[in-house]
Amino acid sequence: MQRLIVVPPPSCIDCGPIATGSWRGVERLAAARSRPIARALPSSARIIDRAPSDGAMLVSVRGQTAGSLEQQLPAGTRVFDEYWYRLERAGAPWLWRTGRKRATVPAGTGGRNWIVRVSAKSAGPLADATVTLLLGGRQLTAVTSASGIARFRLPLQSRRIARLYVDPLHSGWPVYRDDVAIEAKGLEVDVPALDRSYEDTRNLVYGLPGAGGGGVFVAVVDSGVGPHRDLAVVGGRNTTELEPHGAIDDWMGHGTHVAGVIAARAAGRRRGEASQVSLLAFRVFQKNGLAASNFWIRNAINEAADAGCCLANLSLGGGNPDPGVMSAVQMAWDKGCVCLAAAGNDGAAMVDVPARYRNVLAISAIGLEGAWPRGTTHDLETVASPARGREIAGRRVFVTGFSNHGPEISLTAPGSAVVSTLPGDRYGVMSGTSMATPIATGVLARRIAAAGVHRMAPDGRRAAAIVALAREHAEKLGLPATMQGYGLAR
Repeated sequence: MQRLIVVPPPSCIDCGPIATGSWRGVERLAAARSRPIARALPSSARIIDRAPSDGAMLVSVRGQTAGSLEQQLPAGTRVFDEYWYRLERAGAPWLWRTGRKRATVPAGTGGRNWIVRVSAKSAGPLADATVTLLLGGRQLTAVTSASGIARFRLPLQSRRIARLYVDPLHSGWPVYRDDVAIEAKGLEVDVPALDRSYEDTRNLVYGLPGAGGGGVFVAVVDSGVGPHRDLAVVGGRNTTELEPHGAIDDWMGHGTHVAGVIAARAAGRRRGEASQVSLLAFRVFQKNGLAASNFWIRNAINEAADAGCCLANLSLGGGNPDPGVMSAVQMAWDKGCVCLAAAGNDGAAMVDVPARYRNVLAISAIGLEGAWPRGTTHDLETVASPARGREIAGRRVFVTGFSNHGPEISLTAPGSAVVSTLPGDRYGVMSGTSMATPIATGVLARRIAAAGVHRMAPDGRRAAAIVALAREHAEKLGLPATMQGYGLAR
């Protein structure tokens, strides 16, 4: 069965007033808007989900392509393929340089058990840390338990590990080791503990953030947000097909980290760049799912615009041209909402979608040399980058080796070794164009509030004014335009 997105023509969208004060009302609205097209679907089609914003439907149908189904439906109906997007957090640096695949050694095939114990200095065993081993052309990955132990099964003939990465989700800095001996007792790894007051790359570039962004609504389209005592979420929705609409908490940490650099209401260095914004969370990644459907994403973008958001942060991306999300981006623009999207983490001269689309601000990632504890994995981000700019805070700017680049880049922002919020009132460090994008979003939200642009009518003129603000205040860093766009978000 093929899954396709069916979008009714505009004439079908206005179905009269329907109460939307509850999710039941929202579901009635979605059904009413899609009813004329639903009647015209082939008998073999099954409606999986509906979008209340424009009556779009996710359908499964046998023996049809997007083009063939579109020809059978009333004029003006559009049909798109379903595509899947990933989050734009950078993984271990070798992943975007060599493209090796994950591999495991199954039990019962002559392997042996081996453990890695992870702790953070002065903080004890570290749970939720991803440990990755490279040996014999294989990548073996495990996550530490509550007692800080990651368990592996290794080939009997293995004697040394070419490289080992430890990537804590929270409370510690990522580290790596080369040429590690495989000893029977296992391995102890003590990572530098994360001090929440640490002056990270964002702080070095922008200084201590002040309160700003009041009156501006910002959407985070991601894995959910919180709970965290330093984040106040005023609305949003879960747009996935299997989870409750109200389930907007973050199940994996990425969306909370993104939200924190925009809107954390903490004191000192952990305050977000626009801590007074009204934050909306749209969860488009189902629990334990590492990919999000473009149907869920386009629904979130549409609903963010309908809710009055000036900005929608998209720290996600993919490679396939996607007219479904592209049309949502344009509809959001027409309602005065600008999308900022991550350029991608492949280190390639091709910007991911939706960042490369017209009317999207595409964000690349920079770092500052040495803006992290010595000996951490972030050292490799500097080594992998040939592009250097001028100095900020006495440190040389570099374009991270993972950041995609190309003529579509609009702005750049810090995306290396960024400290931010994680669920459960914790803090952690991440890198990626995923991190650069919300920093640019927060900086721009602060500008919007100061200039009063959020009080303009919610239409394309407001969207154009937002982009003009971003361009006017961007700071050139001495880097190629394909890497910095207009410049550093300011």
